[in-house]
Amino acid sequence: MWLPQKLHNPEIKIFKPMPGRLLNLHKNMATKARNYRLIIYTTNLLYLLLILSVGGIFKEHTNQRVAR
Repeated sequence: MWLPQKLHNPEIKIFKPMPGRLLNLHKNMATKARNYRLIIYTTNLLYLLLILSVGGIFKEHTNQRVAR
């Protein structure tokens, strides 16, 4: 989802007929992209949690101030 469209380009098909090192390079690129996607997912989740927790603290703070 967060991945740029470049990875789905038809240019990748150029690597398929090539033997040996280039194919391995392409596989490595694919795994790196997958790891990158996982990292982005986790960081986004962490940011969401952080924002939600900060918002909750703010809300409680304002509620206490209003109650007084």
